[in-house]
Amino acid sequence: MSSPRFIRPLIYGIATLITALLAATMLYNGWQLYQLNSKDGGDEITRLAEQDAWLIVERLSVYQAVLDHWAEQAVVHDLLRAAKIPSLQEWAHNAQSLLPGAVGLSLLNAQGEVLGDTGTHLLTAQCQADLKNLLKPSYLRLQPMPAWLHSLPNTEKQHIDFYAKVEDRQQVLLGFLVLSLSTDILDNLWNKLALTRQTAVYVRVLDGKDQPIHTLKGPLVSPKTLTPAQNQWTQTRKIRLYPTAWQLEIRQLPKEDYSLLIILFISLSAGGLLMIGVVIVTQRLLAKDYLSDIEAVKELLAHVAELRPVQDFSLAPRLQETAKVFAAIRPTAEKLQREHQKLQQLSRTDELTLLANRRPYREALLQAMQQANEGVSVCLVLLDLDGFKQLNDKAGHAMGDEILKLLAGKLREHNRSGDLCARLGGDEFAAIFFGVNTEFVSQWLERIRNRFMQAQQEQFSHCPQCTLSVGFTFIQGNNPEEDEERAFRRADHALYDAKKAGKNTFRQG
Repeated sequence: MSSPRFIRPLIYGIATLITALLAATMLYNGWQLYQLNSKDGGDEITRLAEQDAWLIVERLSVYQAVLDHWAEQAVVHDLLRAAKIPSLQEWAHNAQSLLPGAVGLSLLNAQGEVLGDTGTHLLTAQCQADLKNLLKPSYLRLQPMPAWLHSLPNTEKQHIDFYAKVEDRQQVLLGFLVLSLSTDILDNLWNKLALTRQTAVYVRVLDGKDQPIHTLKGPLVSPKTLTPAQNQWTQTRKIRLYPTAWQLEIRQLPKEDYSLLIILFISLSAGGLLMIGVVIVTQRLLAKDYLSDIEAVKELLAHVAELRPVQDFSLAPRLQETAKVFAAIRPTAEKLQREHQKLQQLSRTDELTLLANRRPYREALLQAMQQANEGVSVCLVLLDLDGFKQLNDKAGHAMGDEILKLLAGKLREHNRSGDLCARLGGDEFAAIFFGVNTEFVSQWLERIRNRFMQAQQEQFSHCPQCTLSVGFTFIQGNNPEEDEERAFRRADHALYDAKKAGKNTFRQG
């Protein structure tokens, strides 16, 4: 049965109309892009760079979280104590295979020496030199994500090293875990980010001393391809990759040098849309169900890739063949989401006390510095148990764990919404209060001390009693010399003064 005569002209008419609308929209957006680059293009580049930097750090933080989680596992502690090379290498090989992009996983003893055949590891002399920083007192406490980028000898290949300190429950250093990742991870991620669509920028990674350590690969302008006149950059921006010491350096071409490229891009895009529009509209009219299902599959895969809840996905397939694809993807997506949520929870929670661990504590301390600069009164508190070692020696580590959980319960019970209580390790705890004064902190600490002592007497009267020594300080906002390290050092000195004053008391620093 033939189609009516008006069907084909109708299809062409609709295609022409939609194509014209698309071309007009593209021309308008192109003109807006030109105006943006002429007036405030620098601000747009900065905004995209900050957004992309956050995405890069978020992806790298997942690897650091996994490494930190492994460092807390009992099996790793046992391997480092036994120091049996075959067992160590077998575990490292199996663990490395679980992480995409990992090119090396090494275990080191407490002296920073590689356990196993050094020829099979990617730890160069430069890696070993950086590792010595981890042996300095409180280095990891001040470096939320220690990571360095190294080059392999006699090659142009580079890799990223992540480090994790391995300690037992008594904070005795057992060794280190070192994870090496290929820089292809950075390059592949960078090619998917928003800034790569800005063709007049050149981006590289700088270390903490502003020295270039890596140039990101991708569709970006390189100074080597420019004329001497073009190579005069108007602006250079640096974006900090918190919580590492790295920075992104972004350079942008002068506006007068690439305005013609923008106009040419607009013209070519409009011409391409004129041809693509006819194809797209015709296909949608002749194969509506097929194209609709393709879009649905793409959307479902995006849910899986971004770990969004599959239950929120509302599109349904129209074809029987596509329904089978949906049925196969959904269970896998739900499993991935459950595993991701579990991993996220483990990476942010202390396993014994269920309080926040070092990672959310470091994030809260950075937030505290920002709010203090905005005029908010912020207090950093460090708490330490008196007599905890004697309790462990006399009553055993199991009883020591019960005392730690008892204190954690009292901290959680009296913690306000918006504040943070965390276990830093061993018998050391921390709290961060927002919008408080000295009177509030003193009353809160006195209440915690009394409730903790009362609970010990009621539940563990047969064991030696532990007391609390506390040091606290208020973060000095709008002080250019103030930083996280300085605030922590004041609170730590105040805690030392409380210990020196006879313990079971608190001091302000």
